[in-house]
Amino acid sequence: MVMNDMETLGLRERKKQLTRDTIHDVSVKLARERGFAEVTVEEICTGANISARTFFNYYPSKADAIFGISLHPLTQVQREQFLHSKGDLLSDLCALVASCIILSNDTIMLHEQFSHCDTVAFTELGSHFKELFKSLHILAEQRTADPHKARLAISLLIAALKVVAHIDSNEEVRSTQTLQHSLISSIRELGAMANTVDA
Repeated sequence: MVMNDMETLGLRERKKQLTRDTIHDVSVKLARERGFAEVTVEEICTGANISARTFFNYYPSKADAIFGISLHPLTQVQREQFLHSKGDLLSDLCALVASCIILSNDTIMLHEQFSHCDTVAFTELGSHFKELFKSLHILAEQRTADPHKARLAISLLIAALKVVAHIDSNEEVRSTQTLQHSLISSIRELGAMANTVDA
C-alpha cells in the first residue's frame, strides 16, 4: 500500500471514530437528561446530525449507543481464516472477538449507572453478545472437532472478557490489538489461578 493510500485509510478511520464517538456522546447526554427509557434513536440521530441508516451502521440499538459498545458480525473471510489457522485456539479466538467488539472509554461506568433503567434494552444488548459467542462456539467446535474443548475455550473467553470489561478505565482496551492482548493476559491469569486449586 502506498503512503497516500495509508494516509487516506488513516483519515477514514479517524472520521469513523469521530462519528462513533459523537453518536455515543449524544446518546449519553440525552439519557442523562431525559432518562434511559425515554430516549429514542430518532432523537439521537437529530442530535448527532446523522441519518438513521448511519446510526445503525455504527450501533445496532439505542442501548449499544448509550453504552458505547459496537459489535460487528463475523465476516465469511474471518470465519475461513479462523477455521484454517494453525495457531493456538485461544489466541485465535481472542483475536477474532477483539476484531468484533469496540468499547468506549466509559462503558463500564455507564453500565453501572443505567443498569436499573431498562430491562428490555439490557436483554437486547445481552442478546447481541449471546449471538456472537454462539457463532464463536460453532466455529471452535468445527475447528477442533471436539465439543468439550470448544465449550471450555468459549467459557474461558467469556470469563476473560468479563475481567477485561471491569478494568477501571476502558481507554486501555479500545483498540483491537490492545483488547486482544488484554484477553490473552486475562486467560493466562485465570489459568494460573486454576493451577493453584488443590487436587
